[in-house]
Amino acid sequence: MVPLLFFDTISLVSLSDYNCRLINDLETDTLCRDMYREHSRYGPILKSCRHFADWLLTSSGDTVNCAEMAQNLQKLATLLSRRQSMSSSRVKSTKPITIMIKLAKIPNLTELTYRSIKQNLLDGTLGELSRLTEESLATQLGISKSPVREALNRLEAEGLVCIEPRRGAYVRQFSAKEIRDLYELREILEVHSIDAANVTPKLLNDLAASINRTKKFLKDGNKLEHIEEDMRFHAMITAATGNEELCRVLENIQQKALLCRSKSYELSATTAPVAHMKIYQALKKETRREARLAMREHIVFVRERLLASFRTSS
Repeated sequence: MVPLLFFDTISLVSLSDYNCRLINDLETDTLCRDMYREHSRYGPILKSCRHFADWLLTSSGDTVNCAEMAQNLQKLATLLSRRQSMSSSRVKSTKPITIMIKLAKIPNLTELTYRSIKQNLLDGTLGELSRLTEESLATQLGISKSPVREALNRLEAEGLVCIEPRRGAYVRQFSAKEIRDLYELREILEVHSIDAANVTPKLLNDLAASINRTKKFLKDGNKLEHIEEDMRFHAMITAATGNEELCRVLENIQQKALLCRSKSYELSATTAPVAHMKIYQALKKETRREARLAMREHIVFVRERLLASFRTSS
């Protein structure tokens, strides 16, 4: 009688070819990988193999075939025993294995859509009062309308796009009065920030690094990065005041003035690193009066160039 434990283990495999095929599979590690993932399962199989081998050696019938099958099963038991030992050593190992590489953060589709539309707004591809239909933008970008809708809502919150019932979305157009109002408010708040800022070595290092990035973006002709770095320079000084409301108000003004900054890029971009360097050096020397003057001159210069350009185009 064949031991039942053996049939429980291989009940779906015929005895005529099981012994040889199983050994071959074990030698190529196929069956062990597919069937015996946990080393604890080898124990019952080992016991079955040995019992069945003993039964074959004492059974009647074809003595040659029985002896061959018994020999194969003993070989199988040896292979399984070796495999069990290897698995046990792996399970007991506590050494951490690092095989994964940390993935870089990838912007989602809405973020990519937002940046693409914003880039076209700032470089003038989408001019003032240009209509921005979800269907047209989605077709041009090769995406669905959902991320376009979310991007337009975000741009509306930043003051770059207007969305009206029945008219839809369109690029905002600033009047001369709006430009003057925005820059006058910027002047008052940013000059105040110079006085209120807590100037630390870290702030000075960050400002110096920002100036270097501005020079690089200017040299590379990277308009969007240049504008955003310019905003970052001013935002760092404001943040150093520790006044969260002041930061919020100035950020709102900066966002609304982005389209104006797009125009001012052509008019005054080359002067930004020089103006920022004056502010930085005055703060480094701890001469607040000089820093306030440098900040005021910087903002007034950009405002006047913008207004002059506005009057010319009108």
